[in-house]
Amino acid sequence: MDIQREEPLPFADPGKAASAESADVVHAAGAPPSPIRDRHWDDDEGIRWHMRGRPIEAYYAAVQQQLERVGLHVLYADGSAPREVFGEQRSALIERVKRSVVSGAEPPSDFSLADFRTEDHRVMLVIEEMY
Repeated sequence: MDIQREEPLPFADPGKAASAESADVVHAAGAPPSPIRDRHWDDDEGIRWHMRGRPIEAYYAAVQQQLERVGLHVLYADGSAPREVFGEQRSALIERVKRSVVSGAEPPSDFSLADFRTEDHRVMLVIEEMY
């Protein structure tokens, strides 16, 4: 039996495209999936997350508040299928966002960030990276 193993996402290595399965998912219009553009996301459990307000990357206080949340769900999109990240991958991605968005020190990629919520008030940070 052939078992496929997922390689770790290279969030700590800026400039590398991160892809779990590398198969780009494309909307009917030809654009890659974008929860921020669509203003909602349905997760694997069928839970619908809705975007609150506008993207927050330009608002330092809002970004800081989100990044400091304990147990924050993080959804990452980079042109391939958006996916939730956990553990060390989540920590590495958040560090990249802090360096890039908060301090402006990392120019190789652009991030768009948005605050998403469920009806039962769970919070998720959506991070979309454009190369």
